Amino acid sequence: MSSYTLHKNNINFRQDPVCAEIIHRWCVDFPEDEKTISAVELEQGISLHGWVLLADLDAMSRVEIVVQQGEQRQRLPLNIRRPDVVKTFTLDEGFLRCGFRHTVPIAHESFVVGVALDGRIFDLTRYHVKGPFAILRGEDGWLFLDNDTNKSVAQHTGDLLMAEEQQAQWQHYFVDFATLAQAQECEFSLLVAPAKEAVYAQYHPLPRSPITIVEQLQSLAPEQFPLVYPTAELAQSAEYPTFRRKDTHWTQYGAMLATLALLRQLNVAVAPATETFAKDEYREREVGGDLGNKLYPVEKHRELFLVGRRYQEWLRFDNGLQNFGRCLTLVNMDAIVHQHILIFGSSSAYTMLDYIGRVFARVTLIHSAGNIDPQILKALAPDVCVAQTNGRFTVVAPRCDYDLANDVAIKWGELSITEQAERRTLIDEYAAADSVAAYLAALVSQ
Repeated sequence: MSSYTLHKNNINFRQDPVCAEIIHRWCVDFPEDEKTISAVELEQGISLHGWVLLADLDAMSRVEIVVQQGEQRQRLPLNIRRPDVVKTFTLDEGFLRCGFRHTVPIAHESFVVGVALDGRIFDLTRYHVKGPFAILRGEDGWLFLDNDTNKSVAQHTGDLLMAEEQQAQWQHYFVDFATLAQAQECEFSLLVAPAKEAVYAQYHPLPRSPITIVEQLQSLAPEQFPLVYPTAELAQSAEYPTFRRKDTHWTQYGAMLATLALLRQLNVAVAPATETFAKDEYREREVGGDLGNKLYPVEKHRELFLVGRRYQEWLRFDNGLQNFGRCLTLVNMDAIVHQHILIFGSSSAYTMLDYIGRVFARVTLIHSAGNIDPQILKALAPDVCVAQTNGRFTVVAPRCDYDLANDVAIKWGELSITEQAERRTLIDEYAAADSVAAYLAALVSQ
């Protein structure tokens, strides 16, 4: 459920001499500043209450509370007796009905509470609904991350670059990954999903630096290291958009192009995969996305989605955990090549499953954002091992000593007893049907 914060700003009404002459005192008691509230509460209506005192007692019978959202104004009466206010300011009992309490549905990201008297409206308090992250608005309705923990804006403008220590960590990663893969005699590659602002820089409100952390990363990679960073393929696509306007992730079509770029690097089934994907159909749906959903009201856009192909049809195991620690495996005996690909991936890898699940007979995805678990690699002995991370994550180098079992144990321990029991039943069903599923299921019991 989306969570928002209400920011409150009282307007200095005494700067308007007419307003100051009419209104003696006022207070919007609730909602208070910095109140956390859900989208459901906003849609169903917030509790708005407070009080207002006019200098003229006769005018109290004519005053109304006004809530303005966009071009719409909602007029509400004073409907609550407030003896506490009358007692505090030693007023005549005629002022008792100076309070208000109403439920007001909120449909805009900002709204103003004020009073109306004899045809004039005076604004008193302004509220703004903000999500957990600030969002940058670009051209033509494109949204971008702002104040995320990876400092995406500073990366984009070149104000944040890798220090020598971070560069050294990446160099160790390249060596360690290659060593592990070669010891297992499997093909390998590192796929970096470009940041949205790198592909659609023309829509970002700030200019992109020619040197960013990703350019540093490319220069650090050994000459023969199989690094895939498909910015050009994604940026040059003329048929369909490759990133979602209201989301940080690539579209399904973008994930397809990234999959083909990866296959070219691996030299695996490029021609038949290209031919297969060319037959795919896409259909528009209106959706929000991880950026649009952080705004209130939620901003949506019509996006193209793959029709008739979902990786869940090949699913043989899924522990259902969130983010790090999640692992799943697919089996498709009608795939183009009868090989096993092991992906140590991030959120962008999930969209690729609809495509890569048609190329490889077995796909195992470990959510680790490019961190490699050597024990998993050795135990599963895949034909291909891919590390996949997102461009904005490259500010911190992944490692080759990741411990999946530890993350699984932590996430499993955070589940309730009921959730564990329900998940356990499903996991046992998976484990009974497949050896890789059985191995991954056993991690829950460690």
